[in-house]
Formats: sequence, C-alpha cells, structure tokens
Amino acid sequence: MRARISFRGLTLFTFDKPTTNAKPCDNLGTLTAWLLSDPTHLGMPLHTHKPRMSFIGRDLGSDVGRVETNLWVPADTKIELVGHQLPVGVTVDGSFLDYVPRLGALKYGDARSREQVLESLKGSRYVTCRVVIPSGTIRAREFITWDWYGNTPGRVAYMDTNFHGFGANEVVVDIGDDSDMPSDDKRKCLKVTGHGASSVQLKYQPPTAGRYEFNASLWPRAKTPLDDDVYPNYVDLSFLNTPAKRSRSVFWGIHAMTHFDAAGYERLKDYKNVDQYQSFLAAANAYDAEQWASDRDSMGTGHPFPFLIDPGCERLSGLANGAKPALATVPPIPHIRPRLDHPTGGAGGSKRHTGHDPDHTEICPHMYE
Repeated sequence: MRARISFRGLTLFTFDKPTTNAKPCDNLGTLTAWLLSDPTHLGMPLHTHKPRMSFIGRDLGSDVGRVETNLWVPADTKIELVGHQLPVGVTVDGSFLDYVPRLGALKYGDARSREQVLESLKGSRYVTCRVVIPSGTIRAREFITWDWYGNTPGRVAYMDTNFHGFGANEVVVDIGDDSDMPSDDKRKCLKVTGHGASSVQLKYQPPTAGRYEFNASLWPRAKTPLDDDVYPNYVDLSFLNTPAKRSRSVFWGIHAMTHFDAAGYERLKDYKNVDQYQSFLAAANAYDAEQWASDRDSMGTGHPFPFLIDPGCERLSGLANGAKPALATVPPIPHIRPRLDHPTGGAGGSKRHTGHDPDHTEICPHMYE
C-alpha cells in the first residue's frame, strides 16, 4: 500500500543529515515537520496557526471506509508505513530543493549551525506540534498563487535578500509500494501514533486537551480504482497549520518570520536593503494600508518574509486558435504511481485503471457557448 502525506501552512522541515549541499534524490534521513505559531499572538484569529489534520482511509481489518477531518494534531506524532521493506530515510525530490527555501540561505548576519537550530526548535515556544516521518520521498506540489486572472502561480521575493522565484505552498511526502496487491495484508498498514495537546488546542478547546492522543492503523479506503476521492491503494493524510481567513487577501506572508524566531535567529532593527523595503511599503500601503499596519504592528519586522513581486505580469497564456495543430509529446512521469503498475479493477471491470483521476480534474475541463 501507499500513503500520501501533505503539509500546508506554517511548517519548518528538518532532517537527520545536513541540507546545505543537498542534491535531488539524496537520502537525508528521518524527516521532522515542526508546525509553528507565534505564542505572543495565541488567541488572535488572524495570527494563530491552528494545527489540524484529516485523512481518508480504513481501519486495519475493517471493510468500512473512514474519513476524518479537522482533528487536532497531537504535540508529538510519528507516521510510518509498517510491514514494507522500505529504505530508511527520506529522499528529497528536486522540486523540494527548487521551491522550498533553506532557512540558513535566506538569513543574513551571524549564521546558526544545524545543531543550534535543532536545539532551539526542541525547546521553542513557537513550536506547537512535531511530526516525525522515518521514510519516503518529499516533494513540492502546489505553488503560491494570486487569484486574479485565474489562480495563477506568482513569483515571490524574500525581504532583504536576493532570493526570488516561484515558491511552494504545499509539500507532500510519498511512501510505499503496491506489494500488498491485490488484497489487504494485515502485516502492512500506515501507523499514526500521537500524544499530547498543543498550546493552541489548550487555548481553544481545553476540554479535549487532557491526555490527548491519536492512534490509528490505516488501510487504503479503496484497493481498486472505484473511488472518486483517492487513488487506489492509497491512504491520504493531510496537515493544515493556518490562521483564520482574512476578509481580503494580501500579497505578503509576514508569518514566515516565525520560522526564524523558532530557529533562534535574532531580528534586525532595520532592513539593510532600504530600496527593497521602501518599494514594498509603497506597494503594501497602496494596496491595503490598514492590513499592512495591523500586520506590522502585531508581528513586527526584522526577518526575511515572502511577498509577491508583480502578480499582474504572471498571467498565463489563454486558449487560442493557432496557426497549426499542436502535437503531443510524452509528459514527465508523475509522482503518483510512477511505474506502470496499475491495480486491477476500474470502470467496466477492466484490468487497468480507466476510472476517474482524483488529482487531475482539469483533464475534464469546462466549456461554454
């Protein structure tokens, strides 16, 4: 069986091995995802990141599917696929290295060693939850976008740095294989074990926090391609660590400074790149001066944070009648089931997967007349 674990929201990823010179396909050892929130704003909806998780699967030994949403993430959680002969350690995909910035590369001034950062994280009030994953492959999936002419990816820059380009808004860890097909194997399951309540859970729902734990041994909800929600032989598990929705979107992400606070970096009194900061201030005040003032007064400044550079220039090419037909080429191999190993079943009893693809609904596009 396979599992797909997704992360959205304020999360810092660390590995057993150094990442400074990491290359695609490197095995960096056990992955730890640190879910963050600034403790000085606990209880403020727009600045408190609530750690929640959801999953689609089936309890080990059960024939009934199980879907859970909006669960509190335990303070300490471990996720492992048991019963499979998997390589130890998490491999980094090139997309992760390209679209997820490395903390130490962004931060100027006195550098902090990997050991110092880990030590700060272990005792940090900014960490609400820790999720440990011993094996798999980590990759970028969704991009930072701006919803104006279609929800198009937009290039971002990091304040007081020269870093700019496209950035990921969702990271996924893939684990497993189809060695248990075509039937369930009681020796193989996704084991999720977690205990302890986060500071956010204690604030918002104290009655649920006493001796809080979550333990589950999960099978895929569907072994064959007859399910519209998930891939066959997959457990989907998602982590969401976001604040409340704003009344209006803003083009900056000032909460990203919490990464540096949690890692023990000191804030600068003033940004060194005055021109960059002043141009950002002009754009932020012209767009929504009230929201920028509120964010600045609440969160402060002094660390790098991302902002969209010019989303108005990121408009994608529209469909048009060209001078000649376009010809198909072989696409890159997708991350979901990269080999041609189709589970049996599917539409019309076919032995191949000919049913709906739950991740690529754009291949069934809209039209109008």
